[in-house]
Amino acid sequence: MKIEYIHQFGPEKEPLKIFEDNEIPDNIKEIINTNKLFSSSKDFGSKGLGEPEEFETLRIIFKKEDVREFHYFNKAIHYFMNTTEELRPVFVVFTHFMTAIKNK
Repeated sequence: MKIEYIHQFGPEKEPLKIFEDNEIPDNIKEIINTNKLFSSSKDFGSKGLGEPEEFETLRIIFKKEDVREFHYFNKAIHYFMNTTEELRPVFVVFTHFMTAIKNK
């Protein structure tokens, strides 16, 4: 597994960060591998919740023929307004990579 991650807050866009398999914690891999929300590419969150807008892209490369891309719009505001147990693991995964880019 390899992860490509980009975080954008308003006009400020972080450069693409790549996380190799050995850089991804086991608990994050477990969520990605077992949670149905990560079974196919999709978008989370809602546009227009904040100013400036927050936008994240998480691209998961399992194999060359299995690549899934996820987008999260206004993650924090959306999550706090729409907290569910189903959405919590998605929030955890995106938040992990958002904080991990600071250490890369």
